[in-house]
Amino acid sequence: MNTTHSDNSIASRSSDVSLWAGSQSVLYPGDNCYETGADGHIITLHNNENTIDPTYQQMVNFIKSDQTDKIPYNYSSFECTDFAERVHNNAEAAGYKCAWVDINFVNNGAVHACNAFNTVDRGLVFIDCTNYGNRDNDKIVDLKVGKGYKPEGIGDCCYIYYSMGIVKNYQIYW
Repeated sequence: MNTTHSDNSIASRSSDVSLWAGSQSVLYPGDNCYETGADGHIITLHNNENTIDPTYQQMVNFIKSDQTDKIPYNYSSFECTDFAERVHNNAEAAGYKCAWVDINFVNNGAVHACNAFNTVDRGLVFIDCTNYGNRDNDKIVDLKVGKGYKPEGIGDCCYIYYSMGIVKNYQIYW
């Protein structure tokens, strides 16, 4: 299931989903093509049918224990789509339902990817674990169309993150 959020000037994106026969792996399309990682591989989300929606604290504990945010960002081998793919697959393997989120910005056609959890006590929470070069790269984001995308550290993190741009639209893939 996917959900598109956009301003009125943006057409809804394709909702076609391709399933690999005999598996729980799902390929998700971008604009007229499949989303890819930095190295060109097609983003593949491994969904676990036995997952649960976590509490906010379970989600925070998982994100803090997950080491995806420690991987160096590299434009040719591991970038935001890869971080979001890895967090999704790790969360699903740990038993937590997680979404992969595709984001488009107003400025210069910029794009980004992050994750979402539908927590049972705080609702939909967006998480960004992309490594921006800090020691702790686990961040929460208040994702809204027309608002700046500005991650904030989870918990005691004191790093200042700058806005990546104004959100034009986003699509959530469960």
